[in-house]
Amino acid sequence: MTIKATTPGPWIVDGRTLTYANGNASVYVVRANDPHKVVAIVGAKDPDQSVAISKALANAALIAISTDMLDALIAIQQTLMSDEEIINLEAINQMISGVFAKLANEAGEEL
Repeated sequence: MTIKATTPGPWIVDGRTLTYANGNASVYVVRANDPHKVVAIVGAKDPDQSVAISKALANAALIAISTDMLDALIAIQQTLMSDEEIINLEAINQMISGVFAKLANEAGEEL
C-alpha cells in the first residue's frame, strides 16, 4: 500500500486552545517546523469547559503522532515480512514504545 499525499511531519500540538461559551474547545495541530501550517483543528464539546479542553488536547495528541504511528507500522510490517527467520521483537517493542512516549509527550501526561 502506498500513502498518496500527506502533509509532511513531524506534527505537534499547538499551545493555543480556543474555548467558547457553548462548551466547545478547539486545539490546533501544526507542522513542527512551520507553526503557521495548520494540519488539523480538533474540537470537543462538554458542559465542563476544562473537560472539553482535555478531550480536544487528547485527540489532538493522537493526530499529532499519526505520522510517527504510520512510520512505525510500516517498519513493523517490513520487519514481519522480511526473509529473516528470527524476528527481533525487541526492535518492534522499541518502535511501539517510542510512539507511546511521543503520545504522552504531546498529551502532556504519562501513559
